Amino acid sequence: MLTKIGNLKFEVLTGKITNDSYSTTIKKLALLNPAQRGGNGGFVQVVPSRLCAGYNHVFYALEHALSALESRTAFSRKAELEFLIRFFGEKQLGRAMDRAAFEQGEE
Repeated sequence: MLTKIGNLKFEVLTGKITNDSYSTTIKKLALLNPAQRGGNGGFVQVVPSRLCAGYNHVFYALEHALSALESRTAFSRKAELEFLIRFFGEKQLGRAMDRAAFEQGEE
């Protein structure tokens, strides 16, 4: 699903990964990140589906994160970390990261 926020375009991809393929999948997804290829902007983020309330949840968190960065009211300086904070509703990055962790055997 593709959406536009301001002048930026974002896409949400869904799929299943398991703990066995988690690190490999993260490495492959990281290659999609424009910053990894010498470009600017963009990021790839993976979150457990059990904590996602649907596409709107993702897009609202993204919109709030970008808005906070633009208005300089963000909790983090990086868009990918601010997204996690907004997605999980945790002001402290450590707590957001704990919630973002995949549980053993989880897809």
